[in-house]
Amino acid sequence: MGIAGLRGAHDRPKSMAAERELDSDGDREKPKMTHSPDQTEPPSRHLGDQIHSIDPLAEGNEGYALIKALYPICRSITGNGVRQSLHLLQDTVPLVLHEVPSGTEVFDWTVPKEWNIRDAYIKNEVGERVIDFQRCNLHVLNYSIPVRRKMALTELRSHLFTSPETPDWIPYRTSYYREAWGFCMTQRQLERMEPMTRFLFRVIRAIRHSATTISRVW
Repeated sequence: MGIAGLRGAHDRPKSMAAERELDSDGDREKPKMTHSPDQTEPPSRHLGDQIHSIDPLAEGNEGYALIKALYPICRSITGNGVRQSLHLLQDTVPLVLHEVPSGTEVFDWTVPKEWNIRDAYIKNEVGERVIDFQRCNLHVLNYSIPVRRKMALTELRSHLFTSPETPDWIPYRTSYYREAWGFCMTQRQLERMEPMTRFLFRVIRAIRHSATTISRVW
C-alpha cells in the first residue's frame, strides 16, 4: 500500500502535489510545496518593478501641484471648501461623495450645520484692512458666526488670537460646536495694532446652514 500510495502521489500534476521529506533527525516530516512553471512570480518582484519604474521628480511635482491647488481653499469640517477639496482629490483618488443632512447621528457624533464664509476683515478708522481673510484664510476663527460691529480695540481684544511663543505665526483656531466669532493673527500684527485706540470695523460674512458632504474611497 505504501508503494501504491507513493506512485499515486507522483502521478498527480506537480502543481497539486505536496512532497514530504524527513527532517535531519529522521523522525519528523515537513511538507515541501512545489510550484508549476506557469505560476506567476511572487508579488514582491512586481512591487519592486513598480518602485523602480517611478520617476521621483515627476511624482514630487505632481504632489506639489496638488498641494498648491488645495492650500488656498478655506476648509472646515463641512461646507463648500470641503466639497471643492474632495472634487480636486477625485482626480487622484477614486472618491465617491455623499451628502449627509445636518443633525444626522453618526455613532457618538451629530453632524453639525455646515459653514461657508465669503469674507472677513478688520478695518481701522481710515478704512484700511489691517486683518484680511482674503489674504490668508487662517485669519478668521473657523466656524465664526456672522457679525458686523464697530468697537474699540479694548473690546475687540478678547476676540483676537495669537501665538506669542511664535510671533510670526498665525494660529489655527476653531469653534465648531460653540457659537463664537474671532480673528487669528501674528503676535507682531497685534502689537502693531495696540496703539490704535479708536474704533475698528470688524466684519465676518459667514453662514451656518443644514447639509454637509462626506466621502469614501470606492
